[in-house]
Amino acid sequence: MDDPLEPAWPHTKTGFFYFPLRYIETAMSWTIESLPWDQFDASKVNPDLLAYAKAASLVEANGYVYIDYLSKLFPDDLAIRKDIDSWGWEETRHGKALRAWAEKADPNFNYDESMRLYKEKFKFPEAPIRGSQAMELVARCAIETGTSSFYTAMRDASEEPVFKELCRRIAGDEIRHYNLFYGYLERRYGKTASRWSRLKMLIKRSLEVTDEELCFAYAAANLGEVKPEELPTYAKNYLNFIAGILEAHHLKHAMSLMAKAAGFHLRGSFAQALAVIFHSVVRLRMKVTALMEGQTAARVET
Repeated sequence: MDDPLEPAWPHTKTGFFYFPLRYIETAMSWTIESLPWDQFDASKVNPDLLAYAKAASLVEANGYVYIDYLSKLFPDDLAIRKDIDSWGWEETRHGKALRAWAEKADPNFNYDESMRLYKEKFKFPEAPIRGSQAMELVARCAIETGTSSFYTAMRDASEEPVFKELCRRIAGDEIRHYNLFYGYLERRYGKTASRWSRLKMLIKRSLEVTDEELCFAYAAANLGEVKPEELPTYAKNYLNFIAGILEAHHLKHAMSLMAKAAGFHLRGSFAQALAVIFHSVVRLRMKVTALMEGQTAARVET
């Protein structure tokens, strides 16, 4: 099986626009109906993966909101706006597919009510917030790297055949989305966006992994209520979940893509070493946090 994180992107030029062939061909190659639904096995559904699949179904289904958001940033650029439309359509398809699987895995999942709660509490950005077109493209590279790693890790952690295949397909889409935004970044701003400015944006956006979007979606889909004051708790639970499924090889690919977006190229053993170090640090942080919480609970009981 090809790894969906492989950052190859062949493309050709037709007229004034660039059309990435692999992006178009793969984007059109699967539908929700084409998933192997006859292989669904309820006994292999992991409740933690199900919980975050529900949350992701809410986030992904709002791809159309980000079409409008990004279009405002490129009002006169027909080429990128056309690709943004296709990108947003694929994101919405991810949400529909995740919803279909989640409702099959849990017939009691009330998607409509969950979406209502989510939209009631989470406020989507109405205007570009990254400062420039170049930095928005860098931020998109960070986001697509993270989501592809997220779905690849969930694929590897799952034993349920349909969900495993769904995550593989979504992860593949997300890496093509990375290549889409990276391609525009290099062609338009490769010589003007400095490595330092890119790196700062990548770090900033990566640190927003526990922002309100997915955390509030998790609460809406699984807890039946969203309490903004509980965001730190939602974030901690999400970090624990991610740390539990991410392995060093997932991080190796992610770091290579992030470095590429910053203008560097990490390959082979160096990227692997960084991934192992980062993975160890995350695991250590989890253990220290658990130990401290245990000690605090013990003091409260006494």
